Amino acid sequence: EAKQAEAVMIRMMNANRKDHGKGRQQPGFSTQDMDAWNGVLASWADSGDVDAAKNIAKIIDNLQKQSQSAGGIAGSVMLSSSTYNRLLGCYTRQNDLSAAEELHGWMLEQSDNSTARPDSQSYLSMIIGSADA
Repeated sequence: EAKQAEAVMIRMMNANRKDHGKGRQQPGFSTQDMDAWNGVLASWADSGDVDAAKNIAKIIDNLQKQSQSAGGIAGSVMLSSSTYNRLLGCYTRQNDLSAAEELHGWMLEQSDNSTARPDSQSYLSMIIGSADA
């Protein structure tokens, strides 16, 4: 279940922060942490929950804030199209094409973060969503 996956990830991140205080781990996120968060986002996107898009957007917002406060996640890991595609796909599955188009447009404008620009999966989500509408 998506709520459980999110809760487990939060517990792991909190444990990481506590261990860092004991000198055992690096603070912040790594690429592997971002991959794990993408798994949580995928879990929400596939859940069919009516609030899935809202939950994904909230998680992405929190990740963006943490990234900005740390000067980039772990210094260089940034949110990528893979992350935003989870939300994009969720919007199209929920037939919220207006929100999908807005997010896709935002992704197109990300000249300072080329990893957040739309990729083939982004376009596929938009095409499938438009065809199903």
